[in-house]
Amino acid sequence: MRDHPDLQQSSTIEEVVARVRAHIPDVVVIDDGSAEPARQVVQQLADTHRCEVVFRPHNGGKGAAVKTGLAWAHEHHYDYALQIDADLQHNTDDIPKLIAAVGEAPTKETLVLAQPVFDASAPQGTAARASDHGVFAMVETLGRKVGDPLCGYRIYPVEAALRVKARGDAMDFDPEIAVRLVWEGSRSCTSRRR
Repeated sequence: MRDHPDLQQSSTIEEVVARVRAHIPDVVVIDDGSAEPARQVVQQLADTHRCEVVFRPHNGGKGAAVKTGLAWAHEHHYDYALQIDADLQHNTDDIPKLIAAVGEAPTKETLVLAQPVFDASAPQGTAARASDHGVFAMVETLGRKVGDPLCGYRIYPVEAALRVKARGDAMDFDPEIAVRLVWEGSRSCTSRRR
């Protein structure tokens, strides 16, 4: 999980951590150079043992924060890591579906992507952008389905995710690492969210 230097997330991070912990006992927050209000909230969560925290001194971007989280997961001997944003845009009740998809996977190196369901409230162009990126990902992977490579709600196979050495440090990280994992031989599966 990561936190933007955004005041909105200082008000949502505690709730996201609590919701994730309802499904997964070990939560780490990657504080990506956030502003002081968010840093204080995250520090309090760590001080009360509700999560681990890795503070990055400067905002490096989403990809840089996720790479930091993957390195932490590897150092602590985790096989898989869940990525979820700290702004409550993802439904944490879907975590069991994502975990089940890992358990049903034929290989240990499966990337599980949540598949968003867009309704009339989605900003105009969001679904089209996701579809366009999905087509580009299929081209890059020679027709292998990657799902929505922009969806930041996913479970990574930790060793494989580090091994592919994604270069993107910003929003380009999500589609890049999905494609690189497929190139590397990881299986990609999607879990539909509601």
